[in-house]
Amino acid sequence: MYVHGVTELEVKSAQEAFEAFNAGQKRKKMAYTCLNAESSRSHSIFNIRVVQFEQETYDSKGKLVIPETNLITISQLSLVDLAGSERTNRTQNTGVRLKEASSINNSLMTLRTCIETLRENQNSKANKVVPYRDSKLTYLFKNYFEGDGSVQMIVCMNPSLKDLEENLHVLKFAELSQDVKVTKSEPVATVLTTKKTIRKPATPARMKMPALTTQNSISQIPLLKLDFCDLEECENMIDKVYMSVKQCFVTSDKLDKQITAQADETRRRIVKLDKENILSKEECQRLQLMGKKLYQKLQRRDAKIAMLEEEKTGQIMKQEELQNVVSTLHNIIDEKDMKLNQNQLDKEKTKHKLAVQSEKMNKELDEKLRRQREQLAANMKAKEFNYRK
Repeated sequence: MYVHGVTELEVKSAQEAFEAFNAGQKRKKMAYTCLNAESSRSHSIFNIRVVQFEQETYDSKGKLVIPETNLITISQLSLVDLAGSERTNRTQNTGVRLKEASSINNSLMTLRTCIETLRENQNSKANKVVPYRDSKLTYLFKNYFEGDGSVQMIVCMNPSLKDLEENLHVLKFAELSQDVKVTKSEPVATVLTTKKTIRKPATPARMKMPALTTQNSISQIPLLKLDFCDLEECENMIDKVYMSVKQCFVTSDKLDKQITAQADETRRRIVKLDKENILSKEECQRLQLMGKKLYQKLQRRDAKIAMLEEEKTGQIMKQEELQNVVSTLHNIIDEKDMKLNQNQLDKEKTKHKLAVQSEKMNKELDEKLRRQREQLAANMKAKEFNYRK
């Protein structure tokens, strides 16, 4: 089965294994959704494969001997981080995020179907075909479900009331998987012969590798039929065989060195490409994080602009209210001014009226005084006239 982007590294220490694990963690595809700031957008698998190569053994007498065949024991531990199922009405995903969520949900549904089929076969003694091939996830771990290994599952839940329905589905799935039991198969030892062979290139891709020279090719050891009647001839033939075997060992050492050098060069190129790939992934993640931060900053600015626009609208409404109040006050002031002017006019009229009345009274008093004076003068003249008589 082909899985895009899978890499397998050979490590020789626990530190190298941890470095490979950390590099794998950095390559996990994460993205922002409405529910989670960092949401897994794919399943991630970290395989640890341990290979034991038995080159020495002990015979029946307890002595250390080299076996005729080499035994290889392979064990594997797979750490799988399954992405959680998503509901579109809650995550509000669109475009690429919606396509990723669909792939995640389909693979999880296939996993559930396989577990349900295994449980049904176990309970009813049926022999239904388990649909491992419907998903790469289940097809990749097919041997684990068929008894070549054991599966330990840890389920995660969110202790929130709004996630009650999803938590019930998760618990039912956990209960379903807990009831599945398969018969464990016996481990099979792989026999590797010690005879070295040189294979011819089978594909044009292998023809691109540096070809071995004819001088380094291993000559075939001749088959001999010894005639012990002629010891000298036997000795000559044995010497030829010895020289041929010696030449084979020398040529084999040269070939081993060439193959080791080519393997080291290939390994260095693979490590270099993997480092470049990791750096590219880190750069992509950095750019994605930067884009996410810029998007969040833009959202904050949009929210601030909306808040400022709302404040501006409130200020405009308040300003209009103040203008209405000012206009009302101006009208009141105008009315007051009109009343003051009217009062001033009334005062002027009253003052003028009083002045006219005062002048009239003065004239009347002057006239009355004049008449009194004239009468008094007439009386004086009359008395004077009487005195003269």
